[in-house]
Amino acid sequence: MEYQRFGRSLVPDGGLFDDYESAMEFVQALESDVFMDQVQNLSFTTNEEGLLNVLVNNKRYYITNLALKELCKLLKVPASYINKFPGRDLVLENLNNNPYLKNNDELIKLIVWNNGEEHPVIAGVLSGDDPAMTMTEYLELMHSNGTFEREEIKLDQIAVTDDELVVYFYLPKEIKRNGYSFHGGFALHYSSNRANDTVVFPFCKMSVIASTGEPFDFDFEGKRKLHIAKRKKEDFLSKTIELGQTYIGEDLGAYYEEAMKYGTVTQNMDTIKYSVLKYFKSRAVSSYNYSGIKVDGNVVTKEIIPEYSHFYSANKDDLMTMETYTANNLPVSFYIPAFFNRIFTFQSSVESPYFMLRYRKSIGNMLHKLLDEVGDVIVDVYEEDEG
Repeated sequence: MEYQRFGRSLVPDGGLFDDYESAMEFVQALESDVFMDQVQNLSFTTNEEGLLNVLVNNKRYYITNLALKELCKLLKVPASYINKFPGRDLVLENLNNNPYLKNNDELIKLIVWNNGEEHPVIAGVLSGDDPAMTMTEYLELMHSNGTFEREEIKLDQIAVTDDELVVYFYLPKEIKRNGYSFHGGFALHYSSNRANDTVVFPFCKMSVIASTGEPFDFDFEGKRKLHIAKRKKEDFLSKTIELGQTYIGEDLGAYYEEAMKYGTVTQNMDTIKYSVLKYFKSRAVSSYNYSGIKVDGNVVTKEIIPEYSHFYSANKDDLMTMETYTANNLPVSFYIPAFFNRIFTFQSSVESPYFMLRYRKSIGNMLHKLLDEVGDVIVDVYEEDEG
């Protein structure tokens, strides 16, 4: 596991895998320890490079940015005090003397990942009664039940980030319509080191054919939650295991109509409103800014959505004098599938699980926004598939 520096804490690079074996090998090497303890001896120091060292009950660790935020919630202090404050001694002294620590008899669960260097890394801070299992255990349960070998669903990818494990599946049957085709599927989100619910979202692999015959492929994750296992409910663990072992997308048919509307709109539209263009630009730029990794927004705009720069430059004077409502309704020539394809192919971020998650969610959000703007689209769900 490689880590990126973020302030005084770390951000794991994570991993993106096409098969169960590779993902399992990765998480087994990653997850080194999970233990519950009473934090009665907690202090913070920084090394020569300014990187945070956390001393918990006489054991020393590095810490991820997300774990630092969770730990600071327990301490009732803002994480920014210790991670971004320009001074060093004052912040550390205040935090080390936090009165919350004086009579702390509550158990907390520390999720520790192996850094393979000087110290292991605290990757999660949870309440002592948190029911979650490790990623290794969860993947093993899925594998032992034959989840990855089923004929009804096929594994697309497994993504591991600093706060969740996401398993993408798709159904083998391809739905074909005039100008587009897609595979329906679902994304299972599970967190072993943050107190998040386990959630299943729709997932779709779509291909849209341009009038030139050129195919544009893109994946996206829907906004609607198909299934939820609530972290704070007693049945969280049993429902999480059930989703991982038995769910095969049997209720995805209800989502296919929405996917068909997305395919129809993206295939046929060549003009959008300026307000939608601005929204697309915002989502595209945000897809590349994650966990302390930032890309120049102007560079992203120029490469991914040049239509925005061209339109703004050509209409700058009018846009500055127009009422917002009028400006937002101006038409802009825009071909959506090409835009989605450019997001995916820009730079080498496609190898990052953080980008992949954000990219797929961004595409889903943009499609949802587009359908809101267009209004209802009539599609024939029961039409016979082409060829």
